[in-house]
Amino acid sequence: MPTVAVLDFATEGLSRTEMRTTVSLITSALFRMGRFVVIDTTERESLLKEIEFSAAECADDSCALKIGKLLTAEAVVVGTVAKLGSRLVLTCRMLETATGKTLGAADGAYSSMDALVDDVQRIAGALAAQRAVASGGIPAANPAPASAASSNTAKPQSTVGSSAAATPLPTADASYAAAIVAKLPADLWQRYRTMNAAETRSADYRDTDETLALKLAQLGYINTSRARNGASPVELDILASRVANRQAMEAAQNGFRGHWNLRGEKPYHRYAFAGGTDHVAENAAGSWTTGEFTRSYEQVSSFMVESHDRFMAERAPNDGHKKNCIAREHTHVGLGFYLAKSAFAYYEEFVDRYLEFIDPPFQAAVGKPVEVAVRPLKEGLFTYAVITYYEPFPKAMTVAQVNAQGAYPDYTSVQEHTIWPWDLKTDGEGATRIPLTFSRAGLYYVQIYLDTKKPSGGGADTRGKIQGSGLVVRVE
Repeated sequence: MPTVAVLDFATEGLSRTEMRTTVSLITSALFRMGRFVVIDTTERESLLKEIEFSAAECADDSCALKIGKLLTAEAVVVGTVAKLGSRLVLTCRMLETATGKTLGAADGAYSSMDALVDDVQRIAGALAAQRAVASGGIPAANPAPASAASSNTAKPQSTVGSSAAATPLPTADASYAAAIVAKLPADLWQRYRTMNAAETRSADYRDTDETLALKLAQLGYINTSRARNGASPVELDILASRVANRQAMEAAQNGFRGHWNLRGEKPYHRYAFAGGTDHVAENAAGSWTTGEFTRSYEQVSSFMVESHDRFMAERAPNDGHKKNCIAREHTHVGLGFYLAKSAFAYYEEFVDRYLEFIDPPFQAAVGKPVEVAVRPLKEGLFTYAVITYYEPFPKAMTVAQVNAQGAYPDYTSVQEHTIWPWDLKTDGEGATRIPLTFSRAGLYYVQIYLDTKKPSGGGADTRGKIQGSGLVVRVE
């Protein structure tokens, strides 16, 4: 893990004690993320005292970088916390010691010190997020990549993939991403940048502008595949992309592949645990090398395109990835990639967004009724059926166990509820309110189906219906 030192912040209108408290809280928050070796304040001062260097004399980035090198830290966090009028304003950056490059940045304005303290974990996440994605989202071809394995829902799939490595990207490489941005419609680029900035969930895995640009280029490539097969274009989903970033990072760093992670979570678990409520279907690809991959955004784009091409080259009956890519019910896709020293991981999370959830119950107690309330997002769609599936809480898995898995099931063998159209009631505002009570502790995967016709009498069947929910309720 990289070593990070949080240096004293510049301050205006605040006491040194308040500044030191802020620095200590950010230091602790970075440590709790489990992604850094963090040099605490006491250790930092002790080390500098041994070499007779005074951090108090530092007033600019170059001096901060010098301290980082003296401490043998790979990155330093610098910042300012000031009182402006009645508000506290904080700005901070994580700098790479070797190059001075900004790896992450965070800021905030607060009505009180208490409000700043409450926001510390988000600040730490923002500092770390850009470093994680910038370090983890860049690939290139070098010595002989090994073949890659992947699979998706339904049936076992054939192998696909491509891969790469993780370390900071050369500054000059940013020109490739800038060239992509220059070709994008200005309103589209600004819309996705705004969405990326506004989404607060899974902030540790937020894309930088550069990686967002690469994903928008890949989105266009995916939509070309869909158009050729008679499917409507999908939009980029910010939350699903962050979920995919995390999965890709963990896969590349830990040497596993496929659809489970080391916590035993499947794709619909991961998206739901991040706050998603839509149905999601995953494609996964990966590649490895016995040497080291170089880093360039152009190579990353090449690997993503190659991975998608392999999905699309599949032939029946082993064409699960291709079917997922061009399924007409998909409305969005999340894209994630990560480049480690000798591995590249790539994930496509196709999303079916058809329902507005009204205060969804992500947690419940055994035997206590909860209500799942939904409203179709489009005219001409009607709630048709609800099926909930029970499963035990996920258990930790080893790398070998994860790699032994193939396609993941999008359901379990234990149904808790089955509610057909004649038992579903819609109120005057178009909301269907579904009362549910869960009989035992575990996870409940709530699948809600929609139809383009109002339910009528007779039998019922979910075949051919739209699966519009991926809600997972944790019951304890």
